[in-house]
Amino acid sequence: MSYSPHLKRVRSFPDERAARAYYRRNYGALMSDLPQGRVLDIGCGLGDFLVYCRGELGCEALGVDRDAENVAYCREQGLDARQETAAECLARSDLYAAIAMNDVIEHIAKPEIIPLVSLIRERLLPGGKAIFRTPNMANPLTAARTFHMDLTHEVGFTEDTMVYVLEQAGFAEIQVAPVDIYVTGSAVANLGGRLLSALQHAHWRFWYKVHGVPRARVLTKGLIGCGTRSA
Repeated sequence: MSYSPHLKRVRSFPDERAARAYYRRNYGALMSDLPQGRVLDIGCGLGDFLVYCRGELGCEALGVDRDAENVAYCREQGLDARQETAAECLARSDLYAAIAMNDVIEHIAKPEIIPLVSLIRERLLPGGKAIFRTPNMANPLTAARTFHMDLTHEVGFTEDTMVYVLEQAGFAEIQVAPVDIYVTGSAVANLGGRLLSALQHAHWRFWYKVHGVPRARVLTKGLIGCGTRSA
């Protein structure tokens, strides 16, 4: 079964400019101090993150994906992409400045997640970063609907479960960041979206506290987990 039609149906970016703006906003700080080396995008999909790496970072980036249609689409855009699984790619001894999995880790069976993230850590250069974007189950709307839009989703993550996975995989320096989706519209629309989102999150934090959840820092629809390999 091809995954490419689903990706094209739910794609968030109308054009390359919007994709680059999104990744610049959400990934710029995380990827500002990478060591010299290639970036690997596991599950590269339609290549939006590869476009960001090429156009914004000016670095060499390789994408791998199991779906032949996704790989063909990326190659049509002049991107470096191969049809491979994560296991096949990581079996080689190549080292990378960063390894990203955008909306991929939630598709992996639970027993396989920590071994895979541990192997990703081994394939990083010293100071390299593993970056995982995934739907955020602490967001009630994501947990109730978005996660279940895709039958191939296996595991849901919150800030706490992401930290746990990265710790178990051997990362000592860990960050979990919210995902800002209000980047592709006008400045006024973006500001309005962020204000309404902040009010909604404050409401949810109140009810989390009422129900005995003392910490609910990241409540955006998605979250980004980042582990840095020690030098």
